[in-house]
Amino acid sequence: MDASSLESARLDPTSLAQRSVTISSRRAPPGTRHAPSTAAATIGTPLACLSRVISHHDQAPRPADPPTVERRVVLTAKQRIGVPLIAAVPLLALLGLFGESSNTASVRSASLEVRASYPTRFRYRQIQALRVDVRNISRVTLDTVMVSVDTAYVSRFSSVRFDPPPTAAYVVPLTHLRPGEHGLVSAELWGEQYGRHRGRITVTAPGDSVAISISTFVFP
Repeated sequence: MDASSLESARLDPTSLAQRSVTISSRRAPPGTRHAPSTAAATIGTPLACLSRVISHHDQAPRPADPPTVERRVVLTAKQRIGVPLIAAVPLLALLGLFGESSNTASVRSASLEVRASYPTRFRYRQIQALRVDVRNISRVTLDTVMVSVDTAYVSRFSSVRFDPPPTAAYVVPLTHLRPGEHGLVSAELWGEQYGRHRGRITVTAPGDSVAISISTFVFP
């Protein structure tokens, strides 16, 4: 093979492979059996190089790896305040913070013993009872005992009904209270305004008076 043939084969791998197969077949002694394709495809031969080039071009390109993205949560200022509050609501409910509750307070003087039962916490638009039990602990009959509830407290509720009915702004009289006798004043409070409402219950008898402070929280 001359120099021009070698140059041509170098530029054309297919031609070089065909020449290699032809030369191999010519040089084989008579009666020798071999696989020309196997001999031609031996590693390092032009045919093997051509096979690797074709196999390389037949493979599909591998897609690039996706970029690494850092995961993080971005909250606005309002969300930073609101999310913890929303998450705390079920926990506070389990602890009983949003349940209904009441309290009983009592006070005693020379002639009066007063026990007041009132709601300390209940929901908006619910109805709770306020009760004032007055007992005459003196040795004489008390002609008139006045039970008064602060207007500032009662006005925070709606549809308030007293029994017995008041004669003035949330003032209920109890008459002819004999020694040891009880008098009862009750009221229904319908939650109308959110928040904490404070007031006083004042019980007045001739020459005597007692007061009890009360507080009720209405929540949504």
